[in-house]
Amino acid sequence: MNYLSVESVSKRFDEKVLLDGVTFGISQGQKVALVGINGSGKSTLLKIIAGIEVPDQGQVTFRNGISMAFLSQNPELD
Repeated sequence: MNYLSVESVSKRFDEKVLLDGVTFGISQGQKVALVGINGSGKSTLLKIIAGIEVPDQGQVTFRNGISMAFLSQNPELD
């Protein structure tokens, strides 16, 4: 069973389509990497998974009992 499910997630900013129908799942024990060129939507996808951004379409679901945390690329620290 998936700990994280991303289903048909799409996101665009004005005319630029960053994500178009992204679907994947992550199960217990899997290791994943997110690789792409600058501006391809990596950070946007992570923000959608973290609930910071809202997708234009699709949904992100976590298995019950799973907690998630997000550390920004540029954290605002005291």
